[in-house]
Amino acid sequence: MSLDLVTELFGHNDRVWCVRWHPSGHTLASCGADKTIRLWAKEGNVWRTKYILSDGHQRTIRAIAWSPTGQYLASASFDATTSVWHRKEDSEEWECVISLEGHENEVKSVCWSQSGKYLSTCSRDKTVWIWEVIDGSGGSDGNEEFECASVLTDHSQDVKRVVWHPIQDVLASCGYDNTVKLYKDDGDDWICCATLSSHESTVWGIAFDSTGERLASSSSDKTIKIWQSVNNDITNWKCVSTLSGFHSRPVYDISWSHISDYILTAGGDDTIIVFKEDHIQSCGDFSDKTFQRFSVVLKHEKAHQMDVNSVDWNPKINGIFATSGDDCSVKIWKFTPQEL
Repeated sequence: MSLDLVTELFGHNDRVWCVRWHPSGHTLASCGADKTIRLWAKEGNVWRTKYILSDGHQRTIRAIAWSPTGQYLASASFDATTSVWHRKEDSEEWECVISLEGHENEVKSVCWSQSGKYLSTCSRDKTVWIWEVIDGSGGSDGNEEFECASVLTDHSQDVKRVVWHPIQDVLASCGYDNTVKLYKDDGDDWICCATLSSHESTVWGIAFDSTGERLASSSSDKTIKIWQSVNNDITNWKCVSTLSGFHSRPVYDISWSHISDYILTAGGDDTIIVFKEDHIQSCGDFSDKTFQRFSVVLKHEKAHQMDVNSVDWNPKINGIFATSGDDCSVKIWKFTPQEL
């Protein structure tokens, strides 16, 4: 196994909270405490800032998310708003087309459903909001409207992250109450259909595998847990693996590659780790006993000079991922598995 630093990107003047790849895999977005979003792209052999979005928020931008088509970028801020950005036709410029209000405190995370029908946000106010995109999503005119479809109050404390299922319109959230929750539309309203309880402290990150049948969670308890849906039932989940003893401080973020199936984690110990599933062993019926074994294939300490806040596998280019940290930098890496 090898890990090479492709490039280190500077431009933010405060901690960088989040990095997210465009669906094409060729543009990287980053956001941070300096209240800006930077869009990075490669020119020749050099990565450069292509555009800076600086007029959408009054406070720290905590998270960003691309729409499935890449036509829109959503940003969540400590100013309690979520902005939706759209690229002007035949232009490199982006404009804020709408600011979504409703949360009472900092918005901590934002995510688009794979169908493009929904946008979800979560907040320190303990709520998860689901916004319905009216007249479709991912168009080219930037005139989409957003309507609040549901306000979910199932978490008892600060909600840290929202992530949509990769295939179904099913939402997962996690937070300060140590739980992961899943939601679905029951026809009348969105409801919490499952609560995953096993972590002993704040759950910071969650990530589905490519099938949506498994979910990984990372926590302040320094562990990563793998959850399996029983018979592909999104209302019934079982913890099938607990990865502990690898990070020495809270695990802030997690990304599950939909290309290679490797799991990438990052945390307050300034370390990034790549995990690979070894095998699955079963004894009797699934509900009786099943566990999945994962091993570390790469551990890189001092990936950043301070906390690593965000990691994201490139959705199109195998082995490429991005990280960001409290040291104000964004890094792009190339991970190469050992050849057979």
